[in-house]
Amino acid sequence: MKKGNVLMIDCDLPTLNDYIQLERGNKYVAATLKKRTTLSVCWIAKNKDFILPVNTCFDIEINWYRKNNKHDSDNVFFGIKFVLDGIVKAGKLRGDGRKHINNISNKIHTDKAINLNYCTIEFVEIKK
Repeated sequence: MKKGNVLMIDCDLPTLNDYIQLERGNKYVAATLKKRTTLSVCWIAKNKDFILPVNTCFDIEINWYRKNNKHDSDNVFFGIKFVLDGIVKAGKLRGDGRKHINNISNKIHTDKAINLNYCTIEFVEIKK
């Protein structure tokens, strides 16, 4: 692992159920949530010592840290949508399509001592 290939997203990302509930109520509210969350991740990526090589394909390893077991894993993993969109918007990753991202690995951890849910994302360069 090279220095700079790991990013910590220390903001509470919406779950899939949260997003679906908003979408059913008012699609504009859901769109606002997506925009606001993507911008939050964008600012985090811009303001951290986070550098990725250009024109490279990556495997991504994500560790999700949750303060309780309230949400199913698949609901939590939905947050990757906001994370990748925010990193692309920050200009740190050229795109989030299969040309740039090969595999995504998710691990979830429960830590009752934390006050805020967060995740760490490791970008592992792969040779094609």
